[in-house]
Amino acid sequence: VFTQVKAILAGDIAGAQNVNVEGGMDFGRVLTVTSGVSGGAVAVNVSLGATHFGGSVETAIAGNAWLRDVSENINVKTSGKTNVVTAAGTIAGGAGAVNAGVAIATNITEVHTYIGQGVVVDAPAANINLSTTFEANAIASIIAIMGGAIAEGASVAISVNRLSAQTYIGTTPQGTAQSGAASSEKGRIAASAVCVESDVQGTSSVYGASIAGGVVAVNGVVALAFNRAAGIAAVNQANLDAASLSVLAQMAGDVIVRTVAAAGGGIAVGATVAVAEQKTDNRALIDASDSRLSISGNITVSAGTKEAPYNSDATVTSITGAAGGVAVAMNFAVATNEAGNGALVQGVSGMLNAHNLIIEAQGNAHAYAVVGNAAAGAIAANVSFAYANLISKQEAMLSGSAALVLTGSLTVYARQNQDEVTGSLLLDYQGSGVDKKVAKTTMAEAYIFSASGAAISGTVNTAIARANA
Repeated sequence: VFTQVKAILAGDIAGAQNVNVEGGMDFGRVLTVTSGVSGGAVAVNVSLGATHFGGSVETAIAGNAWLRDVSENINVKTSGKTNVVTAAGTIAGGAGAVNAGVAIATNITEVHTYIGQGVVVDAPAANINLSTTFEANAIASIIAIMGGAIAEGASVAISVNRLSAQTYIGTTPQGTAQSGAASSEKGRIAASAVCVESDVQGTSSVYGASIAGGVVAVNGVVALAFNRAAGIAAVNQANLDAASLSVLAQMAGDVIVRTVAAAGGGIAVGATVAVAEQKTDNRALIDASDSRLSISGNITVSAGTKEAPYNSDATVTSITGAAGGVAVAMNFAVATNEAGNGALVQGVSGMLNAHNLIIEAQGNAHAYAVVGNAAAGAIAANVSFAYANLISKQEAMLSGSAALVLTGSLTVYARQNQDEVTGSLLLDYQGSGVDKKVAKTTMAEAYIFSASGAAISGTVNTAIARANA
């Protein structure tokens, strides 16, 4: 599915009580389901399901538009939701059973909500409200069952989610400038209260289950989830005179992988590779380079708040079991989370007048990897690797050569992981009383629960957790 939405005001308005420009996109569920069943002396089954969504929204007052004598509100708003879901199921049974399933879900969404750099707004009594409220998710699920004298199964599930949402006055803060945002000749904006707000959510999830049984049973699951989310609220190189200015960026971004694989037979091999990888960027920005910024009241720049902090989690839970005369269980789980949350005021020169100036960055970031591994047989081998890596940056910064003249106070504040996180990693029931020993309590955690039962057994376990914040 490919779609594009545009709501753009590019002309002049000589007078109005309110001006409203609104854009929306709602694809609550783009769904692909595929299944395959095969049987016979030799049963071979391949099932492939793939879903792709690509969408963009542009909501703007653009170009050299001129708005004057607006008495109450100027609203530029974007809202929407895009969910991509792929599910694949396979069943194979026979003397020789070979089963392969692939599920792929990709969601790529881009949002721009702005008042362009060349726009003139002469409405000192009016409030300006720019806002983006958007959610984008990608989910891939796979179930595979096979049985036979020789049973071999391979399941692959991949989820990719990429959401970019920018809400701004001036020119585009990141990437290629929108044609209606950049201007060789800057306009000017005169208004009362100016609010620029971004509230975005993005999740990439993979769920996989695979079962194999036979004299020889080999079962493999590969689950990969990737999440990229960027939410920016900004006043970027625009001439602005206002009574007050608020720039707020809020985000919740998660990547989740859950897998279960089981193999049973005379020779049983179960293997799982699970990877959850995430990179999020939440930013509240004022960049006054080559422009004029004059605010008579309060200036507030917030990347998350105490009441609604930025959140970014990467979680992998992988369980593998093998039982047989010779049983081998292998499990590799990797969770990486690169989280960025920043409130920045930069490029200011000359003199900056305001009452209070508040710059705050408040957020939570975590990475969790949990492995459950069990092998039972006359000969049993168990190999587990769990790796959780967190790179997190919470930043509140004021830079530039401006002389600050404040009649109130200056506050620059950054805090990371202000609240202890509770809940079960194995079942992921937030706040439940189940499985307290794997509660989400620290920034990065790697757990391995391993069991081998056999006359001859070998176990190799490695658990690594890193937090660089």
